[in-house]
Amino acid sequence: MESPSREAADADLAGTVCHPVNGLTAMKILYDRHATDLHALIVSRFPRVADEVCQETWLRVYTVLSNGPRPMPNFRGWLWTIARNLGTEHYRGRPTAELESVRELDSGVPEPSAQLEKREREVVMKRCYETLRRQKPEYAVVVTAFLDGEAPSLAADRLGISRANFDQRKKRALDALQQCVESRLK
Repeated sequence: MESPSREAADADLAGTVCHPVNGLTAMKILYDRHATDLHALIVSRFPRVADEVCQETWLRVYTVLSNGPRPMPNFRGWLWTIARNLGTEHYRGRPTAELESVRELDSGVPEPSAQLEKREREVVMKRCYETLRRQKPEYAVVVTAFLDGEAPSLAADRLGISRANFDQRKKRALDALQQCVESRLK
C-alpha cells in the first residue's frame, strides 16, 4: 500500500488509520489538517477544559479509526460531534472534574490526590468496559457508538436494532458500568 498523500480526502485517510504501516501517517495528516480549527472551536465553547477535550477527542478518533475502517462521509462533522459531546460531558456529567480544573487553575498546580484518583478511575473504567465487552458485546457496541458521538438513530440503523432498543441497551450498559466502577472503587 502506498503512503497516504496530503491531498487525500479525509474519508480515505480515515480508512487508512487502521493500516499497520501507513496508519500513523494518515492520522498525522488528519491531525495536521483539522487540529487548529478543532482547538479553536473547543476553546470558544469549553474554555476551561479545552486542552483536555482536544486530547480526548483525538484519542477517541484514533481509537475508533485504528480498530478498522468505517464509512466516513463527513470526517470533520464526526470530529466536531465527538468534541461537542466530550465538552458537554465535562460540564454536565462530570461536575467534580470541572471543580477540580477550577481548583487547579487557582493554585497553578494540580493536586496529587486528584491526579491519582483520576488515573485510578480511568484504569477501573477500562477494566469494567472490557468486562462488559466480554459479557455483553451487544451493550458494549452501543456504548462505543454513543461515546464516538454517532447519532443514536444512525447507530441503531447500523446495528440493525430499533432506536428504543438502542436507548435501552445504552441505559443498561451505562448502569452496569457505573455499578462496576463503584464496586471496584470501594
